[in-house]
Amino acid sequence: MDSLEQMWSNARRLIQRGKSNEALFLLERLAAEGEVYVFREIGNLYRKGEDGITQDFDKALSWLRIGYFEYNCADCASILGFMYYLSLIHI
Repeated sequence: MDSLEQMWSNARRLIQRGKSNEALFLLERLAAEGEVYVFREIGNLYRKGEDGITQDFDKALSWLRIGYFEYNCADCASILGFMYYLSLIHI
């Protein structure tokens, strides 16, 4: 089994190569392990909707809320505020 750091590195590499859809599988595995930073990453992927991932603000909101409310991820809170500011979500 891949180490968590190796999975994160592989996911980042896939995203940089425009293969976010493939990276999403690794990121979801990392999220299941409770790796806080991936909630931000997954939320951003759904917010942007690039590289084979359909833009979905509800999914972005869900991932970012988990990151913020369950793991106290400040980056997730910042992105939630940004989305609210742009009227992409309503709280």
